[in-house]
Amino acid sequence: MERDSFVFYKSFFEAIENCPVEQQRDIYRGIVLYALFGTMPEFEGVAKVVFTLVKPQIDANNKRFLNGKKGGAPKGNQNARKQPKTTEKQPTVDLKNNQETTEKQPNVNVNVNDNVNGNGNVDDNSNKKLNQHSINLLRSARGNEEEDFANELLNDTIFWEQTAVSLHVSDLGWKSETLKSLLPQFVAEIKAKNDPSANFQHFRNRAFGWLRSQSDYARKNQQKLQPAKTNPFDDYIRKLQD
Repeated sequence: MERDSFVFYKSFFEAIENCPVEQQRDIYRGIVLYALFGTMPEFEGVAKVVFTLVKPQIDANNKRFLNGKKGGAPKGNQNARKQPKTTEKQPTVDLKNNQETTEKQPNVNVNVNDNVNGNGNVDDNSNKKLNQHSINLLRSARGNEEEDFANELLNDTIFWEQTAVSLHVSDLGWKSETLKSLLPQFVAEIKAKNDPSANFQHFRNRAFGWLRSQSDYARKNQQKLQPAKTNPFDDYIRKLQD
């Protein structure tokens, strides 16, 4: 079966956003080919998880589409009882002869039930459940990916050197190695919040922001511990008085 269009839900987008960037294009293309032409994509790993979650919604919409082409909602659906299948005769007025005549009115009901439930309301609950379920599955499928990102970042010498210069950590007596030693704490916080990074670049940017907050915090505390600076002239007068 081929279609000219299909419904792409927000939950699809959010699920794909949780996938590695290098796989997102293939997932988008696979969903489009399946929804429009029925071509089953060959996915593995995370991409297969996403498509497995998206496929039932596409199949349900295609079924509604086919039922609409056959003449309306399926038997048992409330819409089927509400909408008569036969054409109705509507009385009209003949202005010339001042008489009522009867004309056949064509059935112009359009099937717009792609994402409407039996009560005529948009069914958002299924999409919300799909979105949350897909995110949970993706998180479990990625396993220890945060540790992989951390190991990759530890080997990125340029990142640590540039970060040390950008954050002016030499004022704190820190070096790039000091920043590296904080990385396990950052990973532990991410895992405790169950908020994994979408990809390595996302992890890298988050790590920089977190390191900046740590250096700012240390700098504020260091300033609190330092004694207040005095005017050298005041010290000279104080010595004379003594």
